[in-house]
Amino acid sequence: MSRIWSTYREAFNGLPPSVWWLSLVLFVNRAGAMVITFLALYLTQELGHPLTAAGWMLSIYGAGHLAGAFVGGWLCDRLGALRIQFWALALSGVGYLLLEHVQSLQVMSVLVFLTATAAESFRPANGAALAEMAPPELRARAVALNRLAINLGWAIGPAIGGLLAAYDYRWLFRVDGLTCIGAAFLLARLRRGGRLETPGFAIEERAAETVATHPMRDREFWVFLVLTAAMAALFFQAWGSFPVYLKEIYGFSEAEYGFLMAINALMILLFEVVLTHRAERFSPISVTGLGAFLVGLGFAVLPFGVGWTMASLSIVIWTLGEMLSIPAAGGWVANRASVRHRGKYMGLHTSAWGIAMVFAPVAGTWIYTEFGPNTLWLGLGVVGLVTWLGFELLRKRLERQTDTVAAVQPIPAA
Repeated sequence: MSRIWSTYREAFNGLPPSVWWLSLVLFVNRAGAMVITFLALYLTQELGHPLTAAGWMLSIYGAGHLAGAFVGGWLCDRLGALRIQFWALALSGVGYLLLEHVQSLQVMSVLVFLTATAAESFRPANGAALAEMAPPELRARAVALNRLAINLGWAIGPAIGGLLAAYDYRWLFRVDGLTCIGAAFLLARLRRGGRLETPGFAIEERAAETVATHPMRDREFWVFLVLTAAMAALFFQAWGSFPVYLKEIYGFSEAEYGFLMAINALMILLFEVVLTHRAERFSPISVTGLGAFLVGLGFAVLPFGVGWTMASLSIVIWTLGEMLSIPAAGGWVANRASVRHRGKYMGLHTSAWGIAMVFAPVAGTWIYTEFGPNTLWLGLGVVGLVTWLGFELLRKRLERQTDTVAAVQPIPAA
């Protein structure tokens, strides 16, 4: 037991207090995050719309995700990451509260897009703030801690959301909206209290930067973004076709789906920071690629059984992939980014996820409807394998560039 405790203490050791405070804000926000999880079921089961309509609505959210990534990333380099995070939380909370009163698909589409734009502008600003508050060697772990807070909230949100959906879907919008607004005011209070001040090393890092690479001219970063979008397309099936499949084929209720998804959050809560710490000895690009493969594999096993055992196995496998890939990718982007354009790098990284969210739900639900769920799940396994190979090719390219730069460095005079 003492060895286990020592492993966890080592994994968390050294993270600045400001990173822990930001994680608290995220926990408050995500403890009420449930609308996006149950949006497909709300549209199909409560409002009676077809599955394709649910897929399009998730894609519209993805379009807002994409818009928010650009807005948040570009503005936080100008206005500051903390200020953008506050307004993102406050405005998205208002949007969720308004969604309760909308049933028209046309009006809902507009409001979902605006709410998603506000909500997702939080992500690049949050990533830029983490990179500013954590030193380079701890940035992957800072991302993992942030995700731990997110998923600790997710362990509560979907489970409660499943119970609320079974009682009255409108409560999903109320709880999600109020927790967003509550997190915004907590962030403001922490900022006024001086708990989120910029550390000295970040000020020195900014002053020492002589060449600020713009992300639009970083070719390897763009290859990374394409591969990230492919990986993200795998993830988003968990909120599109996956819950419908569990209900139609496995016979799960909304509450059972909510508790099943809590496995994902619980695994991340218990193991992600430690796993990220252990993975620091390997190339973050390789770790990200392996994670992408496991996400695809997690969905590819679904046709080979029915029931709680297979559903749980699926979630365990793709959650392991998630735990490996996302912190490693986030840490790599934070360290790759120039200080002056950090928000832009983070915004483009978030945009890759937004692009996937635009197309993945529509593509997934279309394949599910036209060709059957097994075709979708096995296809995701193939995409995961190809994405893994792509990340490995990128790693080799980056290593060759590093070797070339090292070879042309002048030898110091004796």
